[in-house]
Amino acid sequence: MLGMSIKENLREALTEAMKSGQDLRKTTLRMALAAIKNAEVEARGELEDDLVLNLFPRTQQRRTDSFYGRADGSGRRSSL
Repeated sequence: MLGMSIKENLREALTEAMKSGQDLRKTTLRMALAAIKNAEVEARGELEDDLVLNLFPRTQQRRTDSFYGRADGSGRRSSL
């Protein structure tokens, strides 16, 4: 595992989760890898590990806001 990028570690963990039938872990890892892929498409290149680590808190906040219906991130529920 030494020398592997975060993305490679996540892929390896996903493979292990798939083999062992850990559905929640598998889903979580897939969401993390999808967030990385989307950021790489937006950046038009592969992300360094430090950028990948900075990506997760923002992704978590977006999902939390989406769950609670806060489009603007203000903590207030939207009127829709």
